[in-house]
Amino acid sequence: MDTVRVFVKWLESIDVVKENLHIKVQSPLLTGKDNVRGVMLGQDRAERILEYLDTYEYATRPHVLALRHLTTRGHHSAP
Repeated sequence: MDTVRVFVKWLESIDVVKENLHIKVQSPLLTGKDNVRGVMLGQDRAERILEYLDTYEYATRPHVLALRHLTTRGHHSAP
């Protein structure tokens, strides 16, 4: 929700929404394990994602971030 709040604040700055609308965006209170996702991306799925990014979105921000994330964890060898 914090990302949404920042986006709404930016919308305010360009006069697209009412002033102080970002104040109405409330983040849920999360503690400990509530703020963690326990699902692991499988190696096959990760490789398919990278193949797609290598082919259709080469050197875009999502491609670079995915490549960096996976190569630092030993899941993918850099091209």
